[in-house]
Amino acid sequence: MIPLSQPLVIAHRGASKQAPENTLPAFTKALTYKPSLVELDYHHTKDNILVVLHDEYLDRTTNAAEVWGRFENRVIEHTLEEIKRLDAGKWKSPEFEGTKIPTLKEAMDVIQKTSFTLIERKDGEPKDLVSFLKREGWITDVIVQSFDWDFIEELGTYSSAITLGSLGPPSGKYKGKVLTEKEKWLNAEFIEDIASRGAKFIGWNECVTAESIALAHEKELRVLIYTIDDPDFAEHLVSLGVDGIITNDPETIAKRLRK
Repeated sequence: MIPLSQPLVIAHRGASKQAPENTLPAFTKALTYKPSLVELDYHHTKDNILVVLHDEYLDRTTNAAEVWGRFENRVIEHTLEEIKRLDAGKWKSPEFEGTKIPTLKEAMDVIQKTSFTLIERKDGEPKDLVSFLKREGWITDVIVQSFDWDFIEELGTYSSAITLGSLGPPSGKYKGKVLTEKEKWLNAEFIEDIASRGAKFIGWNECVTAESIALAHEKELRVLIYTIDDPDFAEHLVSLGVDGIITNDPETIAKRLRK
């Protein structure tokens, strides 16, 4: 595997420390720090538009409960027009009042001008994402990742041009078994499974070792670690051999890692 000249710095949901996560202000702010990639999440609306949001529900990062008078407002239950009425910035700070949930296209129109997008799929079918990326001409210019490894494998059957990433550790059962905390560390079995599905990137939490990273590299897999905001710990992970850091604070992490 060709070594990177420097570790990748990935802005998690944009510059989400300074601006409301997964919004245009967060992506615009992140780009000022020249990240290697900007990470975001997407869901489908009721009318099958891809929108950028982490949660299944709209309540945490919008005023949906206030507007609609109830909680547990799922993205999939509302049209884009309805979702665009919501405020997605005021919860972070009054200065972001009036910020809207962006569509995936709106977000990527901003990011792809000067960087690349690390897309995390939260729901939806592979064909819908592939159709979108082909239509917009971004099929070769993104990385798509998911905790759903079956989705990643199927996505690769629709297009070999997409760079794929598998997120872990598995949160539910893995091969029919509920994993202990010790079993969630990146290991040879996970690496072999991920590689067999066509992924080129592994996104993992801090449960990695120098040995497991080296095993991943032997399989031509890059390893990205989420979500690290402590520059000392980020530097430690890089010393173990990780290829990139996913962070809410790309400014601080970039300053430390880009010497």
